[in-house]
Amino acid sequence: MDFDLPEDLKLLRQAIHEFAVKEIAPIAREIDEQERVPFETLRKAAELGLLGVPFPEKYGGAEAGIMGYCILMEEINRYCASTATIIGAHTQLCGMSVYLDGSEEQRQRYLPAMCAGEKLGAWALTEPNAGSDAAHIRTTAELRGDEWVLNGSKMWITNGSFADIIVVFCGNQ
Repeated sequence: MDFDLPEDLKLLRQAIHEFAVKEIAPIAREIDEQERVPFETLRKAAELGLLGVPFPEKYGGAEAGIMGYCILMEEINRYCASTATIIGAHTQLCGMSVYLDGSEEQRQRYLPAMCAGEKLGAWALTEPNAGSDAAHIRTTAELRGDEWVLNGSKMWITNGSFADIIVVFCGNQ
């Protein structure tokens, strides 16, 4: 059985590795100590297409699928878990939720801006009384006219303090 990566994923790994060594490793300690979001690094990652690695080209992605995403996370995590967590919440938790469960209109509206790094994403599941147990969340969503009204509370929303797009898990009344 051959466990080697296909050539396109080897090239992706090399590009991500070079990016991480040049752009992430030198500031990893600083961003952790200062507890800051490395927006400058996220912009550079977006320019290289790294924020859209798993998504189809039609949404601005690199079309590298889940294997490409795993390579992205492995290489970024080698140098900075904080940066990898930010990218992971943006790409996998928020972006993949839109891709897998959003309508085509939502995919076209949100994913190109997310892949380009123009909009950053977050994912709101965890609640004070339910933790991350989605079956016991209490936050509700109610359609009132043309707007959804959310009632409840969330916590520990990675990227929540700066995200432009947040996927919020809730039930209907």
